[in-house]
Amino acid sequence: MTIEEAEKYYKEFRGDSYVMWHETGAETTGEFMDMHISDEVLAKWDEDMLEDEFKNLLDFDDRTWYSHAYILSILELGHIQDIKGYVKRLLDAMEEMPGRINLHNRLNIIDNMRDSITFHRSPVRMICEKTPYGLRMDMIMRKIADFECIDEPEEAGFFRMKKTDEPRRLKYIEEYNKTFAKYFRG
Repeated sequence: MTIEEAEKYYKEFRGDSYVMWHETGAETTGEFMDMHISDEVLAKWDEDMLEDEFKNLLDFDDRTWYSHAYILSILELGHIQDIKGYVKRLLDAMEEMPGRINLHNRLNIIDNMRDSITFHRSPVRMICEKTPYGLRMDMIMRKIADFECIDEPEEAGFFRMKKTDEPRRLKYIEEYNKTFAKYFRG
């Protein structure tokens, strides 16, 4: 595998070694890992991916939640040196979300911020422990979560909120709140 092939491979799977292994098998993933690519190079590749995702995020369309999730997962890879700068950019975008995205997106943003046992992710922990923005994040999350589930009209986009999503919204908020209380030390 050349360095160019390694970069393409890494970016195709967003740097997620589990997904690399799951999709391409142990041999290809091992070949990539055996290259021992430096954190500096991986950070550069992460920055490339982040820039692409920030462009998508700022479209504030049906897939905003998807770009939000990818930004969080890329930051959690741990290669980025300027994590504070990227988290600040993310929070700046999130601050605009309540008035710019539909309710379905807002529900998924809350979901993105919960701890994920399956994927060993904790965006709240990352933000609280690696940046000074824990309190700001929580204030923004409270605005994003401040809605009631309704049957959104077709104009809201392809993905739409349903009244029946209310129990899920309440569960996500409760789980986010527990996570925030667990990690915020401000």
